[in-house]
Parts: sequence; C-alpha cells; structure tokens
Amino acid sequence: MEEVCGVEIKEPLTIGNIRDALSSCFNQVHCASTGLEGADQATLDNYCVEIVKKAFTDLGVDYANPDKEGLMKVNDFLTAFSKRFHDEKIIQEYHNKIAGMVNRLN
Repeated sequence: MEEVCGVEIKEPLTIGNIRDALSSCFNQVHCASTGLEGADQATLDNYCVEIVKKAFTDLGVDYANPDKEGLMKVNDFLTAFSKRFHDEKIIQEYHNKIAGMVNRLN
C-alpha cells in the first residue's frame, strides 16, 4: 500500500483517494507554513480545505465526483498557486506524485 501526504492509497486507485491526497498534500506543503498568527491546527486545516474546494468550484470541477481531467486541472492550479509562496522544487515533487496517480487511473 502506498501513502501520499498521509493518505493511504489502496489499489485499485480511486478518484476519491487521489482527491484526498491532493487536498492533504496542499495542506502539508502550503498551509502548514502560512504564517497565520494565532491560528490553531483546526483553523489552518479548514482554511486549506476551503482553498482546495474553491479551486474545484472555480475550475468547474465537481469536488465530490471529479474526473481525471478535473483532478489534473485542480492539481495544476494548486501547483501554480503554491509556487508563488514556496520552493518550486518541492511543489513540483508533490504535483508529480498526484499527476502520476491520476495517470494510473483506469
């Protein structure tokens, strides 16, 4: 069994597994170091979930039932967003993990 950003990825891969890994990766890479002063972990987690859900909505992708193309669009968007704030190499590494999983979907 594979683990990506704290989410256990079971075979066969599902859209839901990948969506959850995408959200978790974004939280770990972007939101863990936002610098929101005084914010507790629950507040930071909620902040990140809302950014991810907004990305899905803004891109016209159904969060509850995305397709492969939609996941890639959101992955690309969140990668570009995060690169403005964080080390591009690290962000690209996470992007590639998610893209690789999407490409493995049947």
